[in-house]
Amino acid sequence: MARKGGSVQDGFDLHAKYRLPWDKYGRFTVESSWANLRSFFIKTGPTDPGTEYAGYADDGTLPHWRSYSTVDWTYKGYGATLGYTHIPKVADMEGGFESAYNVLDLQTRFDLGEVLNPALAGLSVNLGVNNLTGQNPPLDPNVFGNPPFDGSAYSPFGRVYYVDLKYKF
Repeated sequence: MARKGGSVQDGFDLHAKYRLPWDKYGRFTVESSWANLRSFFIKTGPTDPGTEYAGYADDGTLPHWRSYSTVDWTYKGYGATLGYTHIPKVADMEGGFESAYNVLDLQTRFDLGEVLNPALAGLSVNLGVNNLTGQNPPLDPNVFGNPPFDGSAYSPFGRVYYVDLKYKF
């Protein structure tokens, strides 16, 4: 990359999952995934000294860290999951910043064969809401589109409700 243009990326991912040892009131599992971007260096040609984009919001939001964590509960034919997405505040190259992004998701599950009637074995329903608090993505003054935020890093949707019906045979 010394004589010509190019890019170099460096980072790592972490994932941890732990099932709590007590299960009198169901099985509890805690899980978390973290992504770290240590470097995202771009050099456009032989005379360009290059630019480090990791940790900045310029031509895309590239936070040093982002995470998604869940707490899951399962008991007999019931279940629930609480999810949490976190992207910290990210500076832009002009001295400003994009606000932190914190989103909660909630899902409940029912195995209808176990909860209601054995004749419904294999049928389950999930009810959920993504972005429970309806948080909008942080606005980016460097994005001149409509809406003015980085849709590759943040969800363009506000609160979203869903129902998922499954049948396993």
